[in-house]
Amino acid sequence: MARRNLLTRDERERLFEPRTDHFSVVRNYTLPPEDLEMIGKRRSDANRIGIAAHLAMLRHPGFGLQMDNDVPAPVIDYLAAQIFVPKEAFQVYGQRPQTRTDHAALAAEHLGLRNFRREDIAYAIQLAARAAARSDRGETIVRALMDGLKAKHFILPFPDTIERAGLAGRARARKQAAFDLVAELDDETLERLDALLVSAEEFGMTPLAWLRDIPGAPSTRNIN
Repeated sequence: MARRNLLTRDERERLFEPRTDHFSVVRNYTLPPEDLEMIGKRRSDANRIGIAAHLAMLRHPGFGLQMDNDVPAPVIDYLAAQIFVPKEAFQVYGQRPQTRTDHAALAAEHLGLRNFRREDIAYAIQLAARAAARSDRGETIVRALMDGLKAKHFILPFPDTIERAGLAGRARARKQAAFDLVAELDDETLERLDALLVSAEEFGMTPLAWLRDIPGAPSTRNIN
Protein backbone atom coordinates (compact mmCIF):
# COMPACT_ATOMS: atom_id res chain seq x y z
CA MET A 1 0.00 0.00 0.00
CA ALA A 2 1.44 3.36 -1.04
CA ARG A 3 2.28 5.81 1.71
CA ARG A 4 -0.05 8.77 1.93
CA ASN A 5 1.56 12.13 1.25
CA LEU A 6 0.73 15.39 2.95
CA LEU A 7 2.74 17.57 0.57
CA THR A 8 3.28 17.89 -3.15
CA ARG A 9 6.78 17.91 -4.63
CA ASP A 10 6.67 21.69 -5.07
CA GLU A 11 5.54 22.17 -1.47
CA ARG A 12 8.39 20.00 -0.19
CA GLU A 13 10.85 22.06 -2.17
CA ARG A 14 9.48 25.33 -0.79
CA LEU A 15 9.50 24.08 2.80
CA PHE A 16 12.58 21.87 2.99
CA GLU A 17 15.09 23.25 0.48
CA PRO A 18 17.23 26.41 0.79
CA ARG A 19 15.97 29.30 -1.33
CA THR A 20 18.60 30.44 -3.82
CA ASP A 21 17.24 33.70 -5.27
CA HIS A 22 19.36 36.72 -4.34
CA PHE A 23 16.83 38.29 -1.96
CA SER A 24 16.31 35.04 -0.02
CA VAL A 25 20.03 34.29 0.19
CA VAL A 26 20.77 37.73 1.66
CA ARG A 27 17.78 37.57 4.02
CA ASN A 28 18.44 34.05 5.30
CA TYR A 29 22.22 33.76 5.24
CA THR A 30 23.70 37.09 6.32
CA LEU A 31 26.01 36.18 9.20
CA PRO A 32 25.61 38.24 12.40
CA PRO A 33 28.70 39.47 14.31
CA GLU A 34 28.60 36.64 16.85
CA ASP A 35 28.73 34.08 14.03
CA LEU A 36 31.63 35.87 12.37
CA GLU A 37 33.53 35.84 15.65
CA MET A 38 33.02 32.09 16.08
CA ILE A 39 33.95 31.37 12.47
CA GLY A 40 37.10 33.47 12.76
CA LYS A 41 38.45 31.15 15.46
CA ARG A 42 38.77 28.27 12.97
CA ARG A 43 42.31 27.82 11.66
CA SER A 44 41.75 26.78 8.04
CA ASP A 45 39.66 28.25 5.26
CA ALA A 46 37.89 24.91 4.84
CA ASN A 47 36.86 24.80 8.48
CA ARG A 48 35.73 28.43 8.41
CA ILE A 49 33.44 27.89 5.44
CA GLY A 50 32.32 24.58 6.94
CA ILE A 51 31.25 26.13 10.23
CA ALA A 52 29.54 28.93 8.31
CA ALA A 53 27.58 26.34 6.32
CA HIS A 54 26.52 24.54 9.50
CA LEU A 55 25.25 27.78 11.02
CA ALA A 56 23.47 28.75 7.82
CA MET A 57 21.66 25.44 7.37
CA LEU A 58 20.64 25.33 11.03
CA ARG A 59 19.01 28.72 10.68
CA HIS A 60 17.30 27.98 7.37
CA PRO A 61 15.68 25.68 6.53
CA GLY A 62 16.59 24.37 10.01
CA PHE A 63 17.81 20.80 9.42
CA GLY A 64 21.51 21.51 9.72
CA LEU A 65 24.27 20.36 7.36
CA GLN A 66 23.76 16.67 6.65
CA MET A 67 26.48 14.31 5.47
CA ASP A 68 24.70 13.54 2.21
CA ASN A 69 23.53 16.97 1.10
CA ASP A 70 25.13 19.88 -0.67
CA VAL A 71 24.71 23.54 0.14
CA PRO A 72 23.54 25.41 -2.97
CA ALA A 73 26.30 27.30 -4.76
CA PRO A 74 24.69 30.76 -4.31
CA VAL A 75 24.64 30.20 -0.55
CA ILE A 76 28.28 29.07 -0.44
CA ASP A 77 29.30 32.03 -2.60
CA TYR A 78 27.59 34.47 -0.24
CA LEU A 79 28.99 32.87 2.91
CA ALA A 80 32.51 32.80 1.45
CA ALA A 81 32.33 36.48 0.52
CA GLN A 82 31.34 37.42 4.07
CA ILE A 83 34.23 35.58 5.73
CA PHE A 84 36.84 36.31 3.03
CA VAL A 85 37.71 32.75 2.07
CA PRO A 86 37.68 31.18 -1.41
CA LYS A 87 34.43 29.40 -2.13
CA GLU A 88 36.41 26.38 -3.35
CA ALA A 89 37.43 25.72 0.26
CA PHE A 90 34.03 24.12 0.87
CA GLN A 91 34.84 21.37 -1.63
CA VAL A 92 37.52 20.00 0.70
CA TYR A 93 35.62 20.59 3.93
CA GLY A 94 34.74 17.71 6.18
CA GLN A 95 36.64 14.94 4.42
CA ARG A 96 36.77 13.37 7.87
CA PRO A 97 33.19 12.60 9.02
CA GLN A 98 34.20 13.31 12.62
CA THR A 99 35.02 16.90 11.65
CA ARG A 100 31.48 17.49 10.42
CA THR A 101 30.05 15.81 13.50
CA ASP A 102 32.13 17.95 15.84
CA HIS A 103 31.31 21.14 13.97
CA ALA A 104 27.59 20.29 13.90
CA ALA A 105 27.63 20.04 17.70
CA LEU A 106 29.57 23.31 18.03
CA ALA A 107 27.18 25.16 15.72
CA ALA A 108 24.10 23.83 17.51
CA GLU A 109 25.52 24.83 20.89
CA HIS A 110 26.38 28.28 19.56
CA LEU A 111 22.78 28.78 18.41
CA GLY A 112 21.25 27.23 21.53
CA LEU A 113 19.61 24.40 19.60
CA ARG A 114 18.80 20.84 20.66
CA ASN A 115 18.28 17.61 18.79
CA PHE A 116 14.78 16.34 18.03
CA ARG A 117 14.34 12.94 19.69
CA ARG A 118 11.80 10.13 19.47
CA GLU A 119 10.03 11.31 22.61
CA ASP A 120 9.43 14.70 20.94
CA ILE A 121 7.22 13.21 18.21
CA ALA A 122 4.12 13.54 20.43
CA TYR A 123 4.77 17.28 20.75
CA ALA A 124 5.22 17.59 16.98
CA ILE A 125 1.88 15.86 16.38
CA GLN A 126 0.25 18.21 18.88
CA LEU A 127 1.62 21.21 16.97
CA ALA A 128 0.36 19.76 13.70
CA ALA A 129 -3.10 19.03 15.13
CA ARG A 130 -3.35 22.59 16.41
CA ALA A 131 -2.52 23.92 12.94
CA ALA A 132 -4.86 21.43 11.24
CA ALA A 133 -7.75 22.67 13.37
CA ARG A 134 -7.42 25.95 11.48
CA SER A 135 -6.56 24.65 8.01
CA ASP A 136 -6.62 21.27 6.27
CA ARG A 137 -3.90 22.24 3.79
CA GLY A 138 -0.67 20.27 4.08
CA GLU A 139 1.71 23.15 3.45
CA THR A 140 0.02 25.31 6.08
CA ILE A 141 0.17 22.50 8.63
CA VAL A 142 3.82 21.68 7.99
CA ARG A 143 4.92 25.30 8.00
CA ALA A 144 3.23 25.82 11.38
CA LEU A 145 4.82 22.61 12.66
CA MET A 146 8.29 23.68 11.58
CA ASP A 147 7.85 27.16 13.04
CA GLY A 148 6.63 25.65 16.31
CA LEU A 149 9.64 23.35 16.60
CA LYS A 150 12.03 26.19 15.81
CA ALA A 151 10.37 28.33 18.48
CA LYS A 152 11.30 25.62 20.99
CA HIS A 153 14.89 25.60 19.71
CA PHE A 154 14.77 22.21 18.02
CA ILE A 155 16.98 21.20 15.14
CA LEU A 156 14.37 20.02 12.66
CA PRO A 157 14.09 16.25 12.17
CA PHE A 158 14.17 14.63 8.74
CA PRO A 159 11.48 15.87 6.32
CA ASP A 160 9.81 12.44 6.29
CA THR A 161 9.41 12.66 10.07
CA ILE A 162 7.88 16.11 9.78
CA GLU A 163 5.46 14.98 7.09
CA ARG A 164 4.39 11.91 9.09
CA ALA A 165 3.80 14.08 12.16
CA GLY A 166 1.75 16.43 10.00
CA LEU A 167 -0.39 13.57 8.71
CA ALA A 168 -0.96 12.27 12.24
CA GLY A 169 -1.84 15.74 13.47
CA ARG A 170 -4.30 16.31 10.65
CA ALA A 171 -5.96 12.94 11.32
CA ARG A 172 -6.29 13.86 14.99
CA ALA A 173 -7.79 17.25 14.14
CA ARG A 174 -10.28 15.70 11.72
CA LYS A 175 -11.35 13.16 14.32
CA GLN A 176 -11.84 15.89 16.92
CA ALA A 177 -13.79 18.01 14.43
CA ALA A 178 -16.12 15.09 13.69
CA PHE A 179 -16.67 14.52 17.41
CA ASP A 180 -17.38 18.20 18.03
CA LEU A 181 -19.79 18.26 15.09
CA VAL A 182 -22.08 15.54 16.47
CA ALA A 183 -21.60 16.08 20.20
CA GLU A 184 -24.68 18.29 20.58
CA LEU A 185 -26.97 16.44 18.16
CA ASP A 186 -30.04 14.57 19.43
CA ASP A 187 -30.77 10.90 18.70
CA GLU A 188 -33.24 11.64 15.90
CA THR A 189 -30.72 13.77 14.02
CA LEU A 190 -28.02 11.14 14.47
CA GLU A 191 -30.33 8.49 13.00
CA ARG A 192 -30.95 10.68 9.96
CA LEU A 193 -27.24 11.14 9.50
CA ASP A 194 -26.66 7.38 9.78
CA ALA A 195 -29.24 6.88 7.02
CA LEU A 196 -27.01 8.85 4.67
CA LEU A 197 -24.52 5.99 4.86
CA VAL A 198 -26.99 3.29 3.76
CA SER A 199 -27.10 2.49 0.04
CA ALA A 200 -30.35 3.66 -1.59
CA GLU A 201 -31.87 2.00 -4.69
CA GLU A 202 -32.92 5.30 -6.26
CA PHE A 203 -29.33 6.57 -6.19
CA GLY A 204 -27.45 3.33 -6.75
CA MET A 205 -25.16 4.52 -3.98
CA THR A 206 -25.42 6.00 -0.51
CA PRO A 207 -27.14 9.39 -0.26
CA LEU A 208 -23.90 10.83 1.09
CA ALA A 209 -21.94 9.67 -1.97
CA TRP A 210 -24.64 11.14 -4.22
CA LEU A 211 -24.44 14.48 -2.43
CA ARG A 212 -20.66 14.52 -2.74
CA ASP A 213 -20.92 14.04 -6.51
CA ILE A 214 -22.95 17.21 -6.97
CA PRO A 215 -20.82 19.82 -8.82
CA GLY A 216 -19.58 22.45 -6.39
CA ALA A 217 -20.26 20.30 -3.33
CA PRO A 218 -18.32 21.51 -0.26
CA SER A 219 -15.00 19.78 0.34
CA THR A 220 -11.82 20.42 2.28
CA ARG A 221 -10.24 21.70 -0.94
CA ASN A 222 -12.73 24.52 -1.48
CA ILE A 223 -13.63 25.65 2.04
CA ASN A 224 -10.12 26.51 3.31
